[in-house]
Amino acid sequence: MRHCIAGVLFLAAAIAAWSIARTPDIPFEKHTLDLGSNETCAVADINRDGKVDIVSGENWYEAPQWTKHHFRTISYSDNYIDNFSDLAIDVNGDGACDTWSARKAMATASARATSTETAAPIS
Repeated sequence: MRHCIAGVLFLAAAIAAWSIARTPDIPFEKHTLDLGSNETCAVADINRDGKVDIVSGENWYEAPQWTKHHFRTISYSDNYIDNFSDLAIDVNGDGACDTWSARKAMATASARATSTETAAPIS
């Protein structure tokens, strides 16, 4: 029990020290993109404009305004979305980032072209 209390106190002190130590030279602003059920996200330049976009759940968000673009449908039931991991990688070798996703605890995986032109599954 003492170890738990000591661990919690150490963690609280570390968080407090980090928040005090962060200089104002490093700008940071929180942006809430989607309050839906998402397990994971990936970052990549989806639309090839030189800005890093975000892929999460059924959507990708275009930087810098974080415009939402729906590109796939993921099954959702019993407060559970079937998407455990997303990886931005060029699966088919065309030079564009695709999204590789793992579902059902790695029982299945799929890749999908994530671009402004297409959102088709890659076989």
